Amino acid sequence: MVKVMPVSEGAGIEHVLQLISRDGGVTQEAVLQTGEFEIGRLGAGFSFPEDEGMAARAAHLNVMKGRVFVHDSNEGSGVWLRIQGNDGRLLKPQDQVWLGDQILIIRREKSGWEIRHHGPDGLFVRLHRIPSGGLFIGRGSDLVLDADDSRLSRRHAQLVLEADGLRLYDRGARNGTYLKLTEGEELAHCGEFRVSTNLFRYLERGRVQQEWRNTDSGISISPVLIDAESAARDSPAAVISEPTSPAKALLTKPKRSLGLGARLRRLGRSRGNEPDGVESKVLSGTLEESDGREHVERTRNSLPRDSNADDALPEDGSALEPGKCLLVLDFDGDSISLEVTEGQTILEAVQEAGLARGEPVDWECGDGGCGVCVMGVVRGANQLDPPEPETGEMRTIQITEQVVPDPMKYRLACLARVRGTVRLRKLT
Repeated sequence: MVKVMPVSEGAGIEHVLQLISRDGGVTQEAVLQTGEFEIGRLGAGFSFPEDEGMAARAAHLNVMKGRVFVHDSNEGSGVWLRIQGNDGRLLKPQDQVWLGDQILIIRREKSGWEIRHHGPDGLFVRLHRIPSGGLFIGRGSDLVLDADDSRLSRRHAQLVLEADGLRLYDRGARNGTYLKLTEGEELAHCGEFRVSTNLFRYLERGRVQQEWRNTDSGISISPVLIDAESAARDSPAAVISEPTSPAKALLTKPKRSLGLGARLRRLGRSRGNEPDGVESKVLSGTLEESDGREHVERTRNSLPRDSNADDALPEDGSALEPGKCLLVLDFDGDSISLEVTEGQTILEAVQEAGLARGEPVDWECGDGGCGVCVMGVVRGANQLDPPEPETGEMRTIQITEQVVPDPMKYRLACLARVRGTVRLRKLT
């Protein structure tokens, strides 16, 4: 998920609306002028004459004094705004939420907040009461709406009870979380919304970005001047399926391309095709050439799992290059050894190495909210930066894992930064 950090306004900004294709590209775009821009089957702006599920005039946008607002024309299945950012969205009774192929209707009764779950066919499935501690929603969360819905992430979204009501957060779900608009909404730069099966993105072209922060990796990218191509590449891309109902469209995040620096330092089961002339740096094990491929052979004795043999780890860093640290990850009876740059988060190191989710680190949101990436600390807790109070790292661990929030025993991979030799284990 890409978040847009605060930016400075400048002269010459164009307000641009883009139509996102099934493969994440931009198929159409329009520069919005002062006045009204219409979307619909017979829309005067973007028209979709072959989309039988779209109303003749489904939505319209207004540009007023440099601000852009989107409105539901109340003729079709609605306008659905993507929940983005760390603040989430405060819900009110009768709000409708779209995630995966499921629709939730928010209710408030004397007994508290409830959600009515409707499936892809629109039929009522079940009523769920929201506990005082809130809940996570997904395929592997507190509330499992549909374990077979592949468009749902494991921890897709979160509902939190607050003093002023019920707040909804998207937790980095690949396919997004959407709220049906009941009134006009001002669009933020890179804001996304959906009408029928179509995804739209609003951009302020010419706006100078101070920083894009990819919360899946924590990587900050240098300031750039936004244009259609860079925005389509860096913001959440979309792939839209063949929907049969308003709950059938989906978004998927493209795979990150790994540079040559993303070398896998693994003692285990990895095979890979390396470019000619590129040295695959392995901390232990051997390299063999076979059919033009480099194979990292596992050596059982290279990384002792016996705690009494931990002195085999280069605690003083003498065996590593300056500015490098050793990160050892235990999971499922196996171990992975990574040489990481000092100051990287555990998740950054895992993603840079190209490791798949769950082997050994799982994640959803990447910014400390979902708790999916919690790891147990085997040793080297003092070689991790202490938790920052404002991130609520320990509270997230306590809520999601129901364990004592001890930074010497548990950390979130997306927030904990490595400063020396550290060994962690995947929780079961």
